[in-house]
Amino acid sequence: MMRERDPIFEEWIEKARAGSFERAVQLCGFAPAKGLNKGKDHAGPCPDCGGRDRFSVHYGKRKFNCRGCGVKGIDALALALVGGHIAFVDACEELSGEPRPARVGAETPEEKAAREARRREADLRQAEEARKREADAEKYRARERAACHRIWEAGRAPTKAGLGRYFDARRIILPASALIREADDIAFYHGEEVDERGFSHPRVIHRGPAMLAQMLDNAGEFVGLHITHLRADWSGKAEIFDPETGEALPPKKMRGSKKGSHIVVRETGRGSNAAAMVASRRLFIAEGIETVASVAVSLRACGRLAPQDMFWAAGDLGNLGGPAAATIAHPTLKTPKGRAQRLPGPVPDFSEPGILIPPYVTHLVLLGDGDSERVLTQTTLERGRRRYAADRDRLRETDPTIPPLAIGIAMAPEGDDFNDMLRGRE
Repeated sequence: MMRERDPIFEEWIEKARAGSFERAVQLCGFAPAKGLNKGKDHAGPCPDCGGRDRFSVHYGKRKFNCRGCGVKGIDALALALVGGHIAFVDACEELSGEPRPARVGAETPEEKAAREARRREADLRQAEEARKREADAEKYRARERAACHRIWEAGRAPTKAGLGRYFDARRIILPASALIREADDIAFYHGEEVDERGFSHPRVIHRGPAMLAQMLDNAGEFVGLHITHLRADWSGKAEIFDPETGEALPPKKMRGSKKGSHIVVRETGRGSNAAAMVASRRLFIAEGIETVASVAVSLRACGRLAPQDMFWAAGDLGNLGGPAAATIAHPTLKTPKGRAQRLPGPVPDFSEPGILIPPYVTHLVLLGDGDSERVLTQTTLERGRRRYAADRDRLRETDPTIPPLAIGIAMAPEGDDFNDMLRGRE
C-alpha cells in the first residue's frame, strides 16, 4: 500500500536539503586535515570510513565525495547524515530551522525558544567559520602569488641552449610576446613528508630545468604560474615517477590562481585603440602552450597568420571550457562497477568564473587535441563555445558597439595533436 504524499513534510525536507553546508559539516563531524583546508575545497577523514584525506567538501559548489566508501552528494541533508551521527528528523530540524511539521502544534514555548537559540548559535558559529575560512584562503592565495613571483623573477628569457632546444625539437618558433621564461632548477612537489619535529611539508621528488609561463586573470594581472618540468638536456618533458607507486606523473604543475586565467603565447595589443586599428581580430585558445604555438607556426607557414592574431593557452582543458553546471553520462566508458562514467557536461555554470574574451576580438577559435579522450574534449569545447557566446551577448546588451563574436571549434585528428600535425608524425 502506497503512503499518501504529504506536501508539507516534503517541503520541510527540501528546505533541509537546501540548508547550510557549513552547518551540515558540523552535524556530520567532518574536520579537514592540516594543510588541506585551503580555499573552499577541504579534505580530511571521512566521518563514515575514516582515512586521512579521502573525504572532500567543496563549499562553493555544494558537493561532497569520499574516495573510500563512495558516499557523495550535492545537498546539505545528505552531508549531515554521513556517518550516522545524527538522526534524520533532527538533521532536518537543524538544517531547515523548523521543527517537524507534525510536531509544530506540540512544541512548547520553551522548546521553541531553545530551538531558536540553538539556531542563532549555529548561525553565528557558521558565520565565524566562513569568515575564518575566507581569511585563510586569502592568506594562502597571497603566499602562492608571492611564490609564483619569486620563481618567475629567478627565471630568464628563453635561450638557444635551453627552451630553444625544447621548441626546436617540436618545430615551434616561440613568439617574442610570449610571457614565458626558463629556469635551471625548479622543484617538483608531490605528496607530503614529515620532518623530525613532526610537521608535514610538501615533498620534493624531482629538481631540474623547467619552462615558466605567467597566468593572467581577466584584468591582465599575474595571478599564477604554469610550470613544465623538462629533461636535464632540455630536449623534452621530464619523466617523473611517484617514488612509492612507480606511477608516471604529469610533468606540468600550476600554482596560484588557475580558474579563469590564461597564458599569453602571442599578443598584439589590447584595448580600444587596438580595436579601432583593425576591423577583425582572431583569438586562438588551446589547452597547452605547445598546441597553440604549433597552430601559429602552421598559419605562418601557409601565409594565413594575420599580424593581429592572438594565441592563448588555458593551462588545462577544464579551464578552457570553464566550470560545468552538471555532469553527463559518457556514451561508452564504464566504471569498474559497470556504470556509465560521468563527465562535465556542455552547459556552463555561470556562477563560477571563466576566461573572458576581450571585447575587441571578433573571431574565436577553440582548439582541441585529438590524443585526449575525445568525448570529454568535444564536450568541454562545446561548453566553452556556449560560455563565450553568452558572455559576448551580455556585453552587447550593455554596449551595442561591441562587435559580435564568431566562434569555431577545431579538433586535431583522432590520436594526434596539433604539434604531431606540424611535425608530420616524424
